Amino acid sequence: MEYLSCSDASKAMGFSVRRIQQMCKNGELPGAIKEGRKWLIPDETIHMNHFAKNKSLPIGVSDFKLATTGYYYVDKTLMIRDFLDKRPMVSLFTRPRRFGKSYAANTLAAYYSKGAESEKMFSDLEIGKSEDFKKHLNKYDVIHIDVQWFLINCEDADNVVPYITRVVLDELREVYPEILRQEVVSLPDALSLVKDKTGQKFIIIIDEWDVLIRDESANKKVQDEYIRFLRGMLREQNQRNIFNLLILQASCRSRKKKHNQHLTISENIPC
Repeated sequence: MEYLSCSDASKAMGFSVRRIQQMCKNGELPGAIKEGRKWLIPDETIHMNHFAKNKSLPIGVSDFKLATTGYYYVDKTLMIRDFLDKRPMVSLFTRPRRFGKSYAANTLAAYYSKGAESEKMFSDLEIGKSEDFKKHLNKYDVIHIDVQWFLINCEDADNVVPYITRVVLDELREVYPEILRQEVVSLPDALSLVKDKTGQKFIIIIDEWDVLIRDESANKKVQDEYIRFLRGMLREQNQRNIFNLLILQASCRSRKKKHNQHLTISENIPC
């Protein structure tokens, strides 16, 4: 069962956060649980019709399931068709904030990820009408890295890259404990080992990939370390052997030239 925060529940139901908290306390939201100071509400409860007000536009909502069930929804799933047809190894999304980059990333993750049972969600949408709809549905390990989240949750920007590496490696070891020993400390090496043992390539989504370049422009140490991290991920050998698809998402088109002088981007696809 999936749970949403009071903030996400307030967007879905049209109530204030304080009202949602009060409803939790009063037992008006079945299944709501309290962890520390925070309430968590089952998404099934939030989507029940007798709790929902008139639907609104999903402004600021990046969760694919929530966007398609709790709001007025504009079907953009045919963008998946672009990836299936063009099959770019590396793609770059560049759009201003709140223009749907994270939502697009979550849509792709929901479609491709082994961890998502999403056939029902997609079957009635445009992509569900494609003849090869099920060929790639829920067939891949998807690694979704939100660099903004890591920066916010890291006490020191100098440690963001090691933090990203450690968290992703820990999650990979949970899935592939017999393949990834503790001495494996490089993310590209870990992905390569898994691919060699299983034959399975990865789909990597790096959201807000430019945030360290943009927000830590005065910190050359962080920028150099982050560029080395990206170069390691984007090596041509890795693109051929490890990835089925790698997606980078940036917030500002005007900075694209500065970023791309360090990296090779093969396709720029609009959201």
